[in-house]
Amino acid sequence: TLIDTAEIYGPYTNEDLLGRALKGRRDQVVLATKFGLVSHNGGGAWNLDSGPANIRTAVEGSLKRLGTDHID
Repeated sequence: TLIDTAEIYGPYTNEDLLGRALKGRRDQVVLATKFGLVSHNGGGAWNLDSGPANIRTAVEGSLKRLGTDHID
């Protein structure tokens, strides 16, 4: 029941797929996702960026793609 994903998988595709699969079942899983391997400031994938602004953007995007209001 643990689902572990990341925005870099795809990029973004895995979170989109999981969001659709978890619709109506979110409370049945523990959901984890990772960030930092995509720079949302124009650097793209595989450009390390763990700055506060990038973390905020990454988490907001993950929440939207996963269709949830929280990550465990």
